[in-house]
Amino acid sequence: MDVTEPAEIEALFEHVEATFGRLDALVNNVAYTANESILDCDLETWEKTIDTNLRSYFLCTKHAAPLLAAGDGGAVVNVTVSSTRGLPEKFSYMTSKGGVTYLTRAAALDLIDDGIRVNAVGSGLIGTPVGFEEMHERPSEIDRIPAGHPGDPADVAGAVSYLVSDDAAYVVGAKLDVDGGLNASL
Repeated sequence: MDVTEPAEIEALFEHVEATFGRLDALVNNVAYTANESILDCDLETWEKTIDTNLRSYFLCTKHAAPLLAAGDGGAVVNVTVSSTRGLPEKFSYMTSKGGVTYLTRAAALDLIDDGIRVNAVGSGLIGTPVGFEEMHERPSEIDRIPAGHPGDPADVAGAVSYLVSDDAAYVVGAKLDVDGGLNASL
């Protein structure tokens, strides 16, 4: 499915409703980055990044909400970045992921009365295939991680599992950073 195509997102949730009749949780986890500065960012790159990293989260959450509310409520978890600072050559990416943090907070307030909890996981440098690909470009960042190493995908998965579980029933509008302490140390 192409998350930059609104019709495909709508069709996905129509399929979920027709097939399962309910939805308990939604995890939004996509990313696109072109590694450009504000001066190098053209409109095509901007739109692709925003459409992938921010608009898709908005549309998926909007289409999931009625299904979540029709049950006993549920949870939405938006995977974003842990960093609260900008990074050079990551203009559209950092802008879009910063938007995810505020989308999370606004949606949390809008949907809590329907029993839907919306939270985010702020991922740091994680050893995914993309993360490993970029690690050689970021040795100084690895050296600054208080935990001493990049994270594992299971670290992020554990945080997501917690946020969709009943154990997080009173967690609303939060961003749980999973970054080995990097953001806290900056």
